[in-house]
Formats: sequence, structure tokens, C-alpha cells
Amino acid sequence: CNTPAQRILQDRETKGQPWGLLGEQAKVLEIADCVLEVCPRCWGPMCWRCGAADPMGVSSGSGGKGQQHRCTAIRKEFSSYDYCSDCYTGDYQYGKIAPSERGKAPEDQTFFIMGSWDNWSNLVEMRRLPDGDYVGEVRLGDCGFEHFQLVVGEEDQQTIIPVVSNATPDARIVGPVQAGQPQCWMIDGRADGSLPGTIYEVRFRWQDRSKSVSWKRLGRRLRHAPYDPTWAIVGSFNRWKPEEMHRSIAHPGAWEFIGQLGAEGFDKLHFMRSGDPTQRLYPLR
Repeated sequence: CNTPAQRILQDRETKGQPWGLLGEQAKVLEIADCVLEVCPRCWGPMCWRCGAADPMGVSSGSGGKGQQHRCTAIRKEFSSYDYCSDCYTGDYQYGKIAPSERGKAPEDQTFFIMGSWDNWSNLVEMRRLPDGDYVGEVRLGDCGFEHFQLVVGEEDQQTIIPVVSNATPDARIVGPVQAGQPQCWMIDGRADGSLPGTIYEVRFRWQDRSKSVSWKRLGRRLRHAPYDPTWAIVGSFNRWKPEEMHRSIAHPGAWEFIGQLGAEGFDKLHFMRSGDPTQRLYPLR
């Protein structure tokens, strides 16, 4: 249990040593602030006993040590505790757990989308709809997938992110949090059979008690990227260090690299887009 959402929170008395659920289990539970596990639906942390979503504010960064969680609610008889309180839709026979997040977006707030399509270099403002939702468009690049985060305001200091990386729309959302967190959503056009250039619409909804991010494929493509990506070659011949490729003069749209094979006469290689290790081109086998 060492992942961010699965780890057992460390009490000040343990001096930073992680706990396990074996051995002196009873003693551990007495002094632990909370024992967390992962909700299999939204991938967020939850109390292993009562299912309270993010009871210590771990995913939002608002929690800390010394705040001991107390279970205060019992779900309806025979109800499952497999999912967190945010994902649970049933009734309670004792007490009730409030949603892990409250509040809604201010009326004058602006949101931006940024992502891997231009190496995270530009903010694109999302359009506010009459129903209060925000939408933006993402063009799939040559790799067939793109990562993105949402940014609050133009200062680029706070972001809205999922609780895990490569997230789907089901993942729990946290934020606004300090910018620079690695978690992001991933639009995987390969799963949809989408070609490079396909346009997706990303929709962000911030209601009084919840946030949601979703996307859908639009019926159009933009063949030429509005930005200029770079390509690098990575292989065994250079100890897997990216080396810049250059546009071909003779063949527009092609990229070239001139190098020397290794001593064995053959090498393994793949290609990397815009310096992003998550965006690689390689054969299936």
C-alpha cells in the first residue's frame, strides 16, 4: 500500500515509517490518522471502513497529519462499501457523508485547457455555454492520443486535474490545486479508431456539489496542425538519448536523421514527439 491513494497515512508518532495491515494491526489502527484504499470506480482515496471519499484531503492537498478521521455514517443494510461515498448512490441508515467537494465556479471565472499537442506551451480559453458548462477543442496529433489539464484563470498558477494520470472521464477530479502536478486526462483516439487530426470537444462542468470532465469526437478533422511539433529519434545506438531530427528539404512533411549504426550492425529505435516521453511512435511488434 505505497501508492499515493493506497498508502496508510503516517502518524506523527511513527517518525515517517510506513505501516502495514499485518503484525500489530490493532495498535496501528489506534494511532493511525486514517487507513486509505483506492475506490475502483473513480480511483480516488477513501476510508477503508466507511468509504468516505478523501477523508484526509490527500488528493486535494488540503489535509495533513494529526487530523484523525472518524467514521460517522453507516450505509443501508446489505449495501456495498466497495465504492467511495462520492460514487455511492444508495441511502444511509445512520448519518450521512457530504460530498468531498462543495461550491461551484464563480460566474466571472475563466478556464483554459492546455496539453501535449503543443508540448504544454499555450493556454486556450474555454468557451462558456448558457448552461454554465465550459467547452474547448483538442486536435489529435500523430500519436493518436493527447494529454491535458484545465487551468484556472490566465495566471497559470492553479489547475484542475484528475486524481490519477492518463485518466478517463470516470476519474475523481481535484482542484483548483497548485500548478505543476503531473496528473492529467488522456484522450485516446486509438480506442475510438480516430485518425490524426480528429477534433474532440472537451466539456467541463462545475456544479454546486461536483465537477465533471468529458469529451466526444466531432465529425471533422484538421489535417494540418496549428502548431509545429518537433521529432527526435531515440535508440540503442545512442544509449536511448533523444536526438533531434530535421525536416527534409526534398520531402516536405518528412523528418530525417543521419547517424551511425552500432558495432553489432543493427539497432532498436523509436520516435518521440516534442520532447514528451509519453508521446512515442513505434511498431506494434
